[in-house]
Amino acid sequence: MGVTDRVKNWISKDIRDGVYPPGSKLPTRMTMMNKYNIARASIDKVIRQLVEEGLLSSTQGSGTYVLDTRNSEPHLYIVLNTEKECDEVNTFHSKLSLMLTNVSQNMKHTIVGSKDFEKSFSEVLQNDRSRVIWSRPSIKSYGYIASLYKAAIPQILINRPIPAYNFVTTDTNKAIRSVFEHIKAENDKARMGLLVPELDLEESFLAEREVYFHQMIYEYGFSLAYMGRSGDKSTKEMLPHIRAALDKISEMDYLFVPDFYMVPFVMTLADERGIVIGRDLKLITIDWNEDERASGIICIRQEWDAMFQKALSWAQAETVDKIQEFVTPEVQVKS
Repeated sequence: MGVTDRVKNWISKDIRDGVYPPGSKLPTRMTMMNKYNIARASIDKVIRQLVEEGLLSSTQGSGTYVLDTRNSEPHLYIVLNTEKECDEVNTFHSKLSLMLTNVSQNMKHTIVGSKDFEKSFSEVLQNDRSRVIWSRPSIKSYGYIASLYKAAIPQILINRPIPAYNFVTTDTNKAIRSVFEHIKAENDKARMGLLVPELDLEESFLAEREVYFHQMIYEYGFSLAYMGRSGDKSTKEMLPHIRAALDKISEMDYLFVPDFYMVPFVMTLADERGIVIGRDLKLITIDWNEDERASGIICIRQEWDAMFQKALSWAQAETVDKIQEFVTPEVQVKS
């Protein structure tokens, strides 16, 4: 965030906090320059932007005044994580567009990508009746989330269980435990494998799945016959690790592939080797649905529709209460 954007946010906050009440005249440019430690050209730019956004009114020879925005209409902002290329974003946009047809006529709504949220940030801050839903917010969004929290703008996070904020999230621990319960009933001496992508702070949920998997192996007394980690998600990088995993086929009963992006590659290489998924090896993954007919796969399906619906209901309530809710995913076993 640049200097002018930061100063614009500070001035917006000062207006909301009553430092500059509605109808009051803004201090002189020199006073503002000294207070916010900003150059004249930059403070002029900030003032122009706030005038364009309807927060201030400026008249030559008279001065700049704070407009009364207390009668703003309720507005719901839904921020999708667009920091990385992700096919799910298009799916989420479609799902939300359909769900939003049932949103109250009294509440305007906007779906925005996290890469473009900076353009909407001041608008959100200016309206004390704004509410924000974050879908899997990226690390880059956490600064905005913290600022909105300080400004007392109601917001909720989907699939990011951060204790300081409202959230609706997948109960990953419970889901993986359900998978192990199923495996234990079939084979109490199961031999496991793990195939994971590189650790990435933007995809911390993958690390969470990995941690729970290791925890369950220990709790259920299973053995870990293989663990491989690719440096990235390129085909060139993934294939050697998948081949190494399949080389251990005689020592493994189940292979956990927490990132469903890798599943088709595993299935293709297994097929080339004559390995039958379901007979020679079973796969465990999350949210993979490319081939509904595939057998030998245990798939954890996160209840995205339910999470979005809970978040929308929360955001539309007359008064928003604190909510920190875990949603249990569906575990599908294709034998």
